[in-house]
Amino acid sequence: MDTLTLVLLGVIAVASLAQALSLVAVVLAGRGIARRVASFERSLEREIQPALREAARLTGGLAEVSEVTAGQAQRLADALDTAARSVTRAGALITEALLPSAVKAANLVSVARAAFELLTLSRRGRPRL
Repeated sequence: MDTLTLVLLGVIAVASLAQALSLVAVVLAGRGIARRVASFERSLEREIQPALREAARLTGGLAEVSEVTAGQAQRLADALDTAARSVTRAGALITEALLPSAVKAANLVSVARAAFELLTLSRRGRPRL
């Protein structure tokens, strides 16, 4: 083999060695990055996990408050319906009981007034002694 071939083979060998070393460096750098990412993931999980638990607890509490509020609103609506029915029934009973009596009393007052006016007119018409 001549010298030029040996030089070119040497250059190829050095280039292959450089390529292999660069691949090893990339693998080592990738492994370091993977460790840092894993470490970051663990620390992020440690920091976020309590917040997620708290959010889940808060969501459960809000759901419970919502259910209690809905129940209270239903009870209030039922109580108001019952009160409205009672007031309506009481109004009807009062109307049925008092209206005829009030009409009779008004008629009695009208008759008494008319009788009083007739008596007054009849006294005015007679001469006084």
